[in-house]
Amino acid sequence: MKKIKVVGISRSFFEGLPADKELLHGTDMGKNRPFMIMVNLNYQGKKIDFAIPFRSRLSSKTPKDEYKSLPPRPNTPKHCAHGLHYTKMFPIKKQF
Repeated sequence: MKKIKVVGISRSFFEGLPADKELLHGTDMGKNRPFMIMVNLNYQGKKIDFAIPFRSRLSSKTPKDEYKSLPPRPNTPKHCAHGLHYTKMFPIKKQF
């Protein structure tokens, strides 16, 4: 069985990248945003690591096949979902 580890992304990863709301820039209201690293995903014939962000404010309009639902957190607003948002995942090297 493979282990799943919740980790953060180092700020050095985000340095020099253009501001992009889709990338979420590793912060959530000034705090480090946790990510889950999925290892050994096959992408275009190569094994690549991807970071998938946890999100606590997924709109009820977000299609259910775009995220893995998790139990709500204390800061999850009513009528919102908490989960791993697949459409926000991005490739990353283990050094970050």
